[in-house]
Amino acid sequence: MSFRSWIRVVCILLLTVAAVRGQTNERHPRKYVPPPATAHVLVTVVKGWNGRPILNAAVVFRTSKDGKEQGSLELKTNEEGKAELDLIPVGSKLQLQVIARGFQTYGDDYTLDSATKTIVVKMNKPTKLYSIYDPQAPAAPNAPAAPNAPAAKADDKNAPAGSVPELIDPKRMPPDHAAPPATAPAPTPQSPPR
Repeated sequence: MSFRSWIRVVCILLLTVAAVRGQTNERHPRKYVPPPATAHVLVTVVKGWNGRPILNAAVVFRTSKDGKEQGSLELKTNEEGKAELDLIPVGSKLQLQVIARGFQTYGDDYTLDSATKTIVVKMNKPTKLYSIYDPQAPAAPNAPAAPNAPAAKADDKNAPAGSVPELIDPKRMPPDHAAPPATAPAPTPQSPPR
């Protein structure tokens, strides 16, 4: 046999060995693992009093499965007030939070049991705040009275027992007396004695 014949035989053997080795890779067998089934979540954000959609509301999805957090994702609503997501596995727990300027923040927990989940969120305007500084608000049983509040009468017939405190407008709240004055000079640092 000639030299060229030997080279051809060696090349054919090497290619055959490489092909056989590539087909039966016993060291690192790869098994196909299908991804988990995901749920289609559709969140519609509307105004609570007229049902019109809210544009650019932030919809925050926080997911967990088997007690382990899987992460979070924030989407903005479109002009129809909708935000859609197809990434959350079926069987996960979903914490949904909706934030929109000029509305109360919404939050609730859901379990994704099926392949589709439709959630309608009705947003409301913020309400007035309760204040402990309101002189007309009934005091808690063991709470000290407000500094300038008149003493409450024990036989007051106008207030029902266990009534809800009156709502306070936050713009009319008195200043915090425990806060330091805003114009107080800052203390100067002193050097240690030598």
